[in-house]
Amino acid sequence: MSMNDITMAVFGYLPGAPPATTQFIDTLDGPIPAPAAAAQPPVDVVTAINNICVRKYGPQPQVRLDWANEIVDLLMVLGLDSSVEARQALAAELGYSGDMNDIETMDDWLHTEVMNELFEQSGQIPNEMN
Repeated sequence: MSMNDITMAVFGYLPGAPPATTQFIDTLDGPIPAPAAAAQPPVDVVTAINNICVRKYGPQPQVRLDWANEIVDLLMVLGLDSSVEARQALAAELGYSGDMNDIETMDDWLHTEVMNELFEQSGQIPNEMN
C-alpha cells in the first residue's frame, strides 16, 4: 500500500499523472496530437471519503469509523491494508523520522501527513483537519 493507492481510492485518478496514451486527430496533413484533456477539478476530500463510506457501509452504518481523525479507520474506509506493517511502510514512504515502534505517535503523524498529501494533490480539506 502506498500514497498512490490512497490517492487513487479517494480521487479515482492520480492528479498530475500524464495520460496513459496520447490521442491523435487525423488531419489532411496527417495525425497530430490531440489537445491535452482539461485538468481535473479540485476534489472535496471530505465529501469523497464520506461518499465512499456510504457506498461501503450504507447511509446508517452499524460501524462508526472516525476516518477524519484515525489513519486505521481512513484506510479501512478506503479498502486498504491498515496493518501496523503497512502503516509503517507508508510512514517510511512519506518520510517519518520518529520511532516506528511508537505506533500512536506514528499514526497521528501519518494521518496528518496523508490528509496534507491529499490536499496538495487537488483536494479541498477544511483547515480543522490539517
